Amino acid sequence: MELFGINNTFVNAARPDLRKKSRESTRNPINEVSKSQLNKREREFGAEIAKQIESIAHEKKLTTTEGELGFTPKLIQGTDNQGKLITYIYENPDKSTIDAIVRGNDESFIPRASYHREASLQPNMVHPHLIEKGKQDITNSINEQVQIRSNSLKKLTMEHYARLKTIYAEIEKKNALYKAVTSQERRTSKKSKKLRKIPEAWDRGTECEAGSVTVLDENCNIGSTADIEVDEEDVELFVYRNVVEIFQVVILKMREDNIVNIGDKLFVKLGGDGRQVGRQVKHTMITICILNEGDNVLKPDHQYAVSLQVGQEKYEYLAATLYNLNLELTELEKNGFKDSLDQHWSVELFVSADWKFLALVLGINGPTANYFCFYDNCHKSEIHDMKKVWTVQKTMADIIDNYSVIDGHQNPCILTSIPLKNWILDELHLMLRITDILFETLWERLTIERSFENILLPKLTSEFHRISVNIHFFCNEHSGNKWQWTSLMGPAKLKVLRNFNLKYVNFFSLSMYFKGFNLKFSFPL
Repeated sequence: MELFGINNTFVNAARPDLRKKSRESTRNPINEVSKSQLNKREREFGAEIAKQIESIAHEKKLTTTEGELGFTPKLIQGTDNQGKLITYIYENPDKSTIDAIVRGNDESFIPRASYHREASLQPNMVHPHLIEKGKQDITNSINEQVQIRSNSLKKLTMEHYARLKTIYAEIEKKNALYKAVTSQERRTSKKSKKLRKIPEAWDRGTECEAGSVTVLDENCNIGSTADIEVDEEDVELFVYRNVVEIFQVVILKMREDNIVNIGDKLFVKLGGDGRQVGRQVKHTMITICILNEGDNVLKPDHQYAVSLQVGQEKYEYLAATLYNLNLELTELEKNGFKDSLDQHWSVELFVSADWKFLALVLGINGPTANYFCFYDNCHKSEIHDMKKVWTVQKTMADIIDNYSVIDGHQNPCILTSIPLKNWILDELHLMLRITDILFETLWERLTIERSFENILLPKLTSEFHRISVNIHFFCNEHSGNKWQWTSLMGPAKLKVLRNFNLKYVNFFSLSMYFKGFNLKFSFPL
């Protein structure tokens, strides 16, 4: 076809060469371009070299019987004027290679910047932008299977107080009946129980056992004693994941690794703790793990985060954020769940955490209260009675029915889905707390000795040096020249408990506080 005397076919055929020449003529020298443009030119140059190599290979008969090329050119390296390696031919790796590199970087805690610097020195390494794309693909794939949902902490808190109104109304009726039935017993007892009023029934004069809960007004607004602080600007301070969705992914992997078999019961442990992550920022995280994995549950990547709440570790927030989780766990405990292969699994639930978290979730008083025990009605005056046989007297059914008549309980239990016999105090937190008190008491009594600086301190220093523990005693001028000491971390505490020999220091005869003692720290840990 000819248009205005010009053959359009020849024009179209000439345009690519003209565009290529125009682009080549306008390109800047390589010492004036950015790194990305330089990489692009190197890849283009490498592609042209690959074509030439293939042509030469066919010419030299480096082919198979089917006429296909006997090799694939992937990498040709050179050096620039500064001696830096340059890759001219580069082929993008397959998905399995990228996934392996992403996993290796994740398990080795290699940050993106470190990998980028290393890849700039090793041209044969996978380019960082491909690794980042692989990470995004993995994240998107996981988000499709286990969705991360968010909610407003203030909204959840308001819903919690609305539920409290119903709970307090039911407790009011039960306590009225309980008071009428036990009135004769209370008159004959030597000391009657101290009573308190249920907040929602103060005007009506209803009473229940001593404790303290949050006060609400008629519109279910937070009263002056609630002490609830919610940032108005942060509307989504709580994120969570569905436990069943986590199981759908984890159980299939455990079956592939022959950790669990069809018909096994799943033992699921729930844990939680609060932490201060900034000067004025606190987080509370809830995690789960499957105890069938054995020692693998001690690894961080086998602890699966269920929820993250921005705020203090306090009862009001936990009750608001764990309500839906408790409903889900109740369904799991009762009916189990089915995986994607339609296989049914029965579930038994446990909860283990430090004392504060368990006490808050159970709705019980603190550890210094008169009635502090999770399992029975132990009074703090009885904790020294070593002859008494302690048994589990409380049941979750009694706590759910009417917590206010049980000694020490001041709030409704949050995790009613877990039997009370499966509430386990974390031994590590308990041991660390006990050892902290023991060490503080020991150092405190030693430092008040007149001979501490001249006689005891050199012996202590020598003993700590022997067991390779770094601890320093110093006088603080701002506290009246009192002796203070640096704290011991976990490994150092373990060394002291195993190896520190008080008899070796031999200072008991110098202190009236240790008269008659012959102590040695030696625990089979």
